Amino acid sequence: MLLYEAPGSPYAQKIKIALREKTIAFELELPESLGTGGTDGSFGIGNPRAEVPLLVDGLVRIFDSSIILEYIEERWLDPPLLPRDPAARAFARMTEEICDTH
Repeated sequence: MLLYEAPGSPYAQKIKIALREKTIAFELELPESLGTGGTDGSFGIGNPRAEVPLLVDGLVRIFDSSIILEYIEERWLDPPLLPRDPAARAFARMTEEICDTH
């Protein structure tokens, strides 16, 4: 498992927290082309935004932190990151949205 990140990225931070909570081993890499807008190299493959985070799980490449979190939650069920109750789950998602956009 590889996570492309920039150390100051709050979006990458939330992915690292989720992976650690689920005790999933992963490696971190700072993309060489970060900030250049370039989409060449292994970072750019499957990542048209050329921004972090990008999760690489074998042949699977996922960008966008919220989509990565959904993938992690669906791929590794235990321990769950989201509450079981639909209202509580919705509240958690709204909290994430506020943190992402404000």
